[in-house]
Amino acid sequence: MDHELIDRALTELSTVPSGKRTPELIQGWARFICAAAGAEVESETPMQRAQMELHAAVGMIATTLGPYTYRTYLSLNHDSDVRLSTFIFINDEITLMALGRTVDEVLGKLRQDAERFGIKEAA
Repeated sequence: MDHELIDRALTELSTVPSGKRTPELIQGWARFICAAAGAEVESETPMQRAQMELHAAVGMIATTLGPYTYRTYLSLNHDSDVRLSTFIFINDEITLMALGRTVDEVLGKLRQDAERFGIKEAA
């Protein structure tokens, strides 16, 4: 058990303003602290579930676009909102990307980005 690391993490978490403490931020720190203590945290937050939902939806969209790779991210930052983002790389040429707070918002922006390239399948 790394007591020094646990103490530093707790101190750092306590500096985050209460209005910025989202479930994702708190659980992220909890997972970090539990790892330092040799313990486990088993549940996921609503945004972690949303990231998995987004990943599945983007995967279904990407399969219609030809040779592709795709990525989805959940971004946590102590001084801004939790964000979801996704990128689709098509034929090593076109990159579609979208960022938002909800799955629907990200998918809507992804559709808009696809339209810039004349891609209808992403709709």
